[in-house]
Amino acid sequence: MPIKPISADNLFHKVFKPSHDLVDGLISKGLTVLAGSSKVGKSWMALDLAIAVASGGEFLGRPVKKAGVIYLCLEDTEQRVQKRMFELTDEAPSGLYFSTTSDRLGNGFNTGLLDLMRDHIDENIQLVIIDTLQLIRKAEDGSGAGVYSKDYEELAKIKAIADKNDISILVITHRRKLPDKDDPFNEITGSSAISGASDTSMVLKKPEGSSTAELYIRGRDIEERKLILEYKHPRWTVVQDMSPSEIKKERVPEIVYRVERFIKKIGSWSGSASELLALMDDHTVAPNKLMKHITSYYYEVLYPSGISYEQKREAGIRRITFTYDPAEDTTLQDDSGDDDSDGSDGSMLHPYPMLPSEGVAEATVVANTCV
Repeated sequence: MPIKPISADNLFHKVFKPSHDLVDGLISKGLTVLAGSSKVGKSWMALDLAIAVASGGEFLGRPVKKAGVIYLCLEDTEQRVQKRMFELTDEAPSGLYFSTTSDRLGNGFNTGLLDLMRDHIDENIQLVIIDTLQLIRKAEDGSGAGVYSKDYEELAKIKAIADKNDISILVITHRRKLPDKDDPFNEITGSSAISGASDTSMVLKKPEGSSTAELYIRGRDIEERKLILEYKHPRWTVVQDMSPSEIKKERVPEIVYRVERFIKKIGSWSGSASELLALMDDHTVAPNKLMKHITSYYYEVLYPSGISYEQKREAGIRRITFTYDPAEDTTLQDDSGDDDSDGSDGSMLHPYPMLPSEGVAEATVVANTCV
């Protein structure tokens, strides 16, 4: 496709039709990927969504936009889908269509889906559910194309259908068995292109033995959220809806909050990470991990609490110094884009507006041991 530029002035004054979420705050127009382990309840969730949209009800306690739905339930039989419908609704909604078969991408999928949408144009199809991605992917062609490029190319084709027709497409796929504690979206099966090519990514996780599951949501037009869900046959219900700030706080290791409380209690402190852990009588992390966590989450926990932080190598020892100023223990201040200073002595100082030392308690410990 050739480059077709638009001037900043024309774009600035171009009028776009407003876009509304299909499910308020959860599913927007474009491509959404939902990943979850086998038998975790993805298909029950997808069918509940399809019925809610077709009937104009609610999904996970949120209002939906009533519209036509095409559900490609490629792992199921018509009889299984019927049984599930019997449990989810007392009446089959109009405008909901199922197919247990489909062509594959690059081999008639696009044409078949678009023809189906045209055949039911009066139904105002706004949602297409593909369950699962693997069953519409094209077979290996021996081209030697990398996994990332192959994933991106295939997801881009599905996204193009959604974008050109101004609809929502939900693609269901699997989740890796090995969890990623830092980012659950890395657990989506395939390369990072799967989540990179989609507009919204969702990961459904149910810890073994738990009665609840976690639904992580991240998107370009959707505010990042985490829903705590409970499965009460036949549908999922929301137990807790966590905001972005709550999610952010949850990701911070507990040891960082322990350091925060300790420094606020004694005022100021200087020494090695090993000495700090010994003084706190904390054996939950190694000294090097403590340094990593403090550096990573300084601006999320310590900075807003009025705690400045400096680390400096002296005679082969990494000394860390904390100073607590109660006068600054309010909300995060604007650092005006100041950069971390990198002095010739190998020090790294996290910028913090330092005030005169009056009123600042001091409790300094000299370090002579290595981290």
